[in-house]
Amino acid sequence: MAQEIMTMIEEKKAQIIAKINEIQDEHLLDEIAILFEGDDWWDKINEAKKASIHRGLKQTKEGQGVPHEKVMSDAKKLLDSWR
Repeated sequence: MAQEIMTMIEEKKAQIIAKINEIQDEHLLDEIAILFEGDDWWDKINEAKKASIHRGLKQTKEGQGVPHEKVMSDAKKLLDSWR
């Protein structure tokens, strides 16, 4: 069981590394790098992104959000159309 979990973790790591290696957008790579720096990412994002996050949280509280299942379904359809 433990070996299976380790294998799954290693496979996920390999998939993530492969996806990162495909990225050509320097801005996106900078955003990903922030995640790995270990500092509080909130302190590193700009005010526009903070405002966007606050807007999204407010919309969610007001019931205006899109359910996770719908987002994932739409994302899968989009990804499938690119293949």
